[in-house]
Amino acid sequence: MKTTLPPEQNNKSAGNDTPIQLGSLGDEIFERIWTLLIEDQQKKERYLEEIEKKFFRQMEKNNKQLEESGNKFIRRMEEKRNKYIEDMEDSEIINGIIGSKKKKIAKGDSFSEFYKNLIRASITKKFDEMGYHFDDISLGRHIIDKKRNKRAEIDIILENTDCITAVKIITKPGIKNINLLSAQLKILKNHRSKYNDKRKIYGAIAGAAIGNDEKKAALNAGIFIFEQTGVTMKTSIPQDFVPHGW
Repeated sequence: MKTTLPPEQNNKSAGNDTPIQLGSLGDEIFERIWTLLIEDQQKKERYLEEIEKKFFRQMEKNNKQLEESGNKFIRRMEEKRNKYIEDMEDSEIINGIIGSKKKKIAKGDSFSEFYKNLIRASITKKFDEMGYHFDDISLGRHIIDKKRNKRAEIDIILENTDCITAVKIITKPGIKNINLLSAQLKILKNHRSKYNDKRKIYGAIAGAAIGNDEKKAALNAGIFIFEQTGVTMKTSIPQDFVPHGW
């Protein structure tokens, strides 16, 4: 026989039933997932940080190797150049064309296009750092007269809308080279004036070993000075330096 509780007891029994509380369990699961996400993100950040460190270490290593390779190349070029000069000095044929070439090389005026490009890149970067920006850069410029005689020879020409900067590359320049560059800058100015070019002409000298007297002469003439350091060039001018414009 089925027994039925009174309505009062039914209501009472229903009221005492406790529902399942999932809130605390859900919070625990959420916190666990959140912790895992944070740990995963931290692992990724540490991994990326380590990759970045390895990348910059490798770049520093590559730059050092490149600089060492450049130094070795320059030393080999200097050794070959010095050997050639020694061989020329030992040779009995020291007159005429061969003799003139020997003198020219002894003055340090003979450079490979590769070496000129290295200097061009370094000098352009240094000029950018000083606020001089050039959008037209060329290697080698000769100025000749009507009789086809060479009056001036410039190794690097840097140009923008305001000025032209002529760079002369000499391994060990003397004061005579400074004076010669000043004279050639005047020739360049007169030459450009024929084409109604009114831009200022500036001069710069680049070398591997520039003495104090030569530096003083160049600065007095208002000529920029760049010295070789490794495979790059450094600027050797005071902060109050004012270039002379021809």
